[in-house]
Amino acid sequence: ISTNVDGFHLKSGIPHEMLSELHGNSFIEECSSCGKVYERDFLVRTATRLFEHDTGRLCEACGGKLRDNIVNFGNTVEHVPSMEAEHDRAG
Repeated sequence: ISTNVDGFHLKSGIPHEMLSELHGNSFIEECSSCGKVYERDFLVRTATRLFEHDTGRLCEACGGKLRDNIVNFGNTVEHVPSMEAEHDRAG
């Protein structure tokens, strides 16, 4: 279980299925339409406001908007829906 968003746990070789990143990962973006996940080699967050999560890129599979999965202070699962599954896995 990690509350860090730096992605170092995944980069160190810990398999994703063995890790719950409760506050997200700065290198992962997700499609808001089909749910496809992209692990990038660059920081994906481009938003400057607390409740903005769109990265400005589009999904290669369906063309949907890509979003970061970072839980900012004040955000809940309504703002970052995929984090509910992370919390459930950690439980």
